[in-house]
Amino acid sequence: MLHRYISGSGPAQVFLHGWGLHGGVWRGVTEPLAASREIALLDLPGHGHSGMTADYTLESLAAEVERALPASRVDLVGWSL
Repeated sequence: MLHRYISGSGPAQVFLHGWGLHGGVWRGVTEPLAASREIALLDLPGHGHSGMTADYTLESLAAEVERALPASRVDLVGWSL
């Protein structure tokens, strides 16, 4: 299971970090948004507080992210190198 940091309330918005980082990289950007949105910062497998997954394929990573989403409808924001 992926580590999630959840704050705020309202429509859900999920932030995905880039390679070699963790969800905390978004804190400065997302703290003001939490006044009107539910913000979820995910640590992807093997990063931050999330353990490594045995099946490190695109399909399994996508399934793990999907299971960690806080609502049936979310806005996703991603950043990578």
